[in-house]
Amino acid sequence: MAVFDNGSGDFQVKRTRGLETPGNPFWFRIDMRAGGENVSVDGLTKGDLQVIRRAVNQALREARP
Repeated sequence: MAVFDNGSGDFQVKRTRGLETPGNPFWFRIDMRAGGENVSVDGLTKGDLQVIRRAVNQALREARP
C-alpha cells in the first residue's frame, strides 16, 4: 500500500487473479482512500494501468517550474 506524501490517504494496485481467463490473462484492481472517500476500480488491464501512468506523468511534467 502506498501512502500519499501529505498523509491524506493511500492506495493499492493489486492483481485480481480470480477474474483472469486465458483470453484476458491480467486483471487489476485499484483501491484508493482519500478525503474520507473510498474508491475501488476492478477489471483494469495492463493497458489501462499504462494509460493511468501516462496521465500521471503528463500532469507531473506540466507541474514542473
